[in-house]
Amino acid sequence: MKLWKQTFKNRLSYTENRRVNPDDSEVNLVIIHGPELEDSRDCSYFPEKNSRFEFMFAHSLSEAEFDDLLETGWRKFGVYFFRPRCPSCKMCVPIRIPVDTFKQSKSQRRIFRHNSHLTMKLGPLEFHESVYQLYLKHSKRFPDSPYTTRETFVNAFCQPSVPGFLTCFYEEESLVAAGFLDVSERALSSVYFIFDPQFEKQSLGTFGAISELQMAQFLGKEFYYLGYWIEQHPSMNYKARFRPYQLFDWETKQWKAGL
Repeated sequence: MKLWKQTFKNRLSYTENRRVNPDDSEVNLVIIHGPELEDSRDCSYFPEKNSRFEFMFAHSLSEAEFDDLLETGWRKFGVYFFRPRCPSCKMCVPIRIPVDTFKQSKSQRRIFRHNSHLTMKLGPLEFHESVYQLYLKHSKRFPDSPYTTRETFVNAFCQPSVPGFLTCFYEEESLVAAGFLDVSERALSSVYFIFDPQFEKQSLGTFGAISELQMAQFLGKEFYYLGYWIEQHPSMNYKARFRPYQLFDWETKQWKAGL
């Protein structure tokens, strides 16, 4: 992958400047609404189950404050923060990879080499028409994809409430993939990764995760968060291939070693 380290050096100042207040004794978090529990609704993964989320709307978090939320199972899109609070199910498990102990598998090394010709560019979380059009292409792979209007897309991905940045991957001049990343004091958190379905055989999702893990290492972060993992759902299988990983125990409120 061309010049990503130099690009990252050029963007470090942007990431640092996104910190609202480096003094952890100060409260930077601004809560617009909540936290509260939403009403139960049909589960997106298991139609026979109901789901329920705890949520809040907030902005201006420091990297340390965002760390506290990631450590306790929260995720976010824009200013919308959430974590599952399903009454009879705890299948959605937060998963993270300790950066220093991550080891690429043989297939992951092959995927990374196969895509090493791609050029990565980084920038702030701002709206780009090309990225939005790529998101629409990517969303056609899934029924009932959210955030398909420009307004909902901007609200979810282009209104940073914590420090973050956008990564774009190009094959020559063509945008083939993009990732939305949040930054905490100790971690990088993958919000969402999209790619052109025409390049599906290149395993760009896996390539993107490996690239983001390398970014986390370059920034001196301890963890890379991959969102929620559902062991019983096939669409989540890829997350457990990044090893070793840790899982959050909803009962004990502790992170435990996975495989």
